[in-house]
Amino acid sequence: MKKNTKKKTKKLEKQDKMLLLTFIGLIALVAVLGIVALNLDNIYKDDSNDLTIPILEEHSESELSVEAKDLAKDESKEYILVVTNYKEKEILEKAITYDLDITPTENLEIKVYKNNSSDNLITENDLLIENNKLSSKKKTEDTYKIVIKAKSETKETDKITIKIHS
Repeated sequence: MKKNTKKKTKKLEKQDKMLLLTFIGLIALVAVLGIVALNLDNIYKDDSNDLTIPILEEHSESELSVEAKDLAKDESKEYILVVTNYKEKEILEKAITYDLDITPTENLEIKVYKNNSSDNLITENDLLIENNKLSSKKKTEDTYKIVIKAKSETKETDKITIKIHS
């Protein structure tokens, strides 16, 4: 009889160890998946820097302001501005030309790139991006990457204003 209980005890000890190892493995897996989920969430948080402006009629104007008060010296932040000729199911009926007029504060350096180009469209003396065209009757969009860099510590009033004239 004692041999049977010793065998059962050994079996139970092995099963207990396996269950404990399985439980620890599951906890480690949940922890790793949680860390991965948090990192993915942080990667996609930058989507809040995307701005979409539809232009649906000629002689219209849109304006938006981007604050830069939280930038440290030499720190930069990127925004994506998408100018479209549609909004939901409504599409522009005739081709249109538009301009982007960017007004920064003295403390900010601005660079603007259009449709994945590596050419900066902004120079120190020229903050107007003119004669951009949107076609008609099919969905069209122009994508601008706007990079804002602080020349020194930013203040509450540091921002850029973007006006879109059609």
